[in-house]
Amino acid sequence: MVKQTHAHCLAPHHQIPHLLEHAMKHFYHTLIHVWDIHQLINHFKKDLDWKKLCNEAEEFQLKRPLFYSLWLCKKYFNACVPQEIMESLRSYRTGLGEKTFSWLLRHGKRKEKLCWFFIYPIFPAGRKK
Repeated sequence: MVKQTHAHCLAPHHQIPHLLEHAMKHFYHTLIHVWDIHQLINHFKKDLDWKKLCNEAEEFQLKRPLFYSLWLCKKYFNACVPQEIMESLRSYRTGLGEKTFSWLLRHGKRKEKLCWFFIYPIFPAGRKK
């Protein structure tokens, strides 16, 4: 309730994709976007439907961004993300753009605009000729 009025909000499995897309757009330049995702996970830890979240991410082609967002949440804020969820989201076939993106993240090189390596991969994985 907000000022004695019922307020509607998105379910956590809808809020997280919204937040991760926004964080990705800014290439996680500041960790405030990742902190928001962590706080949402922490707040709804008992009620968060991880399967629905993964299904939403897949439906909206955000599976890999979800992996990177959750990975950052775990790395910087020790978020409680089940390991089986991380494994189900991990991609073993990546293009050069995503490999570059992943390397930059792992080495703390979070600069704005670098997400274009990932969003528009140079050599996408599994490209058909």
